[in-house]
Amino acid sequence: MEDIQREAFFQFLAQHYFVALRRYAESQGIVLIGDLPAYSAHGSADVWANRDVFELAPDGQRTIVAGTPPDVFDPHGQAWNHPMYRWDSPSTVEFHTRRFARIRRLYGRGFLRDDHIIGRITPWGFPFGSPPADGSRVRGRFLGNPLFDAMFARVPGLQQSLIGEDLGVVTEETTLLMQHYQLFGMRVLQFIPFHAGQAAVDADMYAPGNYSDRNLVLLGTHDTPTIREWWRDHLDETGRHEVGVYLRRATGQDVAVTDDSIARVMTEFAAQQSAHMVLHQMPDLLAGPDGSIGLVNARMNDPSLGDDGAGWKANWSWRMAPDAFDQRTMNRLRMLTVAARRTPELAVQRLAPVPATAAEVLLACAVLRRHVTEGAEIAGRLEELARSGRI
Repeated sequence: MEDIQREAFFQFLAQHYFVALRRYAESQGIVLIGDLPAYSAHGSADVWANRDVFELAPDGQRTIVAGTPPDVFDPHGQAWNHPMYRWDSPSTVEFHTRRFARIRRLYGRGFLRDDHIIGRITPWGFPFGSPPADGSRVRGRFLGNPLFDAMFARVPGLQQSLIGEDLGVVTEETTLLMQHYQLFGMRVLQFIPFHAGQAAVDADMYAPGNYSDRNLVLLGTHDTPTIREWWRDHLDETGRHEVGVYLRRATGQDVAVTDDSIARVMTEFAAQQSAHMVLHQMPDLLAGPDGSIGLVNARMNDPSLGDDGAGWKANWSWRMAPDAFDQRTMNRLRMLTVAARRTPELAVQRLAPVPATAAEVLLACAVLRRHVTEGAEIAGRLEELARSGRI
């Protein structure tokens, strides 16, 4: 009992100090993005206290566990080995609603990233001890819309602040749900198939030309290499040439794309896109030992290493040195933000241009205002819908 009380006290302290930090950040005009894991570890308090929510044997051992099929992160699939939820149980909906409500309150005015949102729509499960490639999509009556309908109805502000991590093997059901609820989705520049030719690149969901104002753009994630490591070790000479050709075509500028400049060029390119938000990883902003922007050996996590000893030693071990985010880096980030009109005072200017698809609507509004009795009210409503992208 003492052990439980000690851990509860530590949790209390962590929450107390975090809330103080969040409130200070908000007083400076900064909001935080929270992160909610898709699953709970077998040895966690979540599983211990809610056994009816998880696929467990009578003795508490795992039966069906979660992971992913083979994807861009691991050609063999990922075996997370966390117990799968019982998706036919109303208790699972209640469990998720409580978790989302707690973290929503914790992050105040900030956003919440739903890690592997696919796992709440079309999760991948397999028998514990088997390879993930032997698995299949799990079915259940509370997956997808029934779950999100319940959570959005009971957790104020959740729908407007939820970021779905829709990466990996994105199922059709996931795409439809994200569109239905107008959730923020993630677009990773490293995932553009630069080798596939111009037509395929232009049609790809990760290419900026296909972004909406409900997208977030990133160079990479915590599960991918830093942008300089990607350039050095994950592209061959042809791939690097194709990236350079794409960036010059997309920007309309004769930019020099080299190992020394790739991080700077890509961060500037990402910031200029139409996505609602751009997320930069710190290793891609910091100066390396050679003075060039972007670190090489600073990857956060490599899912293909698994949960064995080697994986634990390599993953989640990078730490930013206390003096790494120096004044020069701060100034460069500030200039980048201003140039992309992503500061609070410039955001309105960035969002002001009206989508070309709404041009006819706005033209009709102008006619209504001049020639139709009470047309101003109708025009105002149409303009609101057009600018929000709903028509």
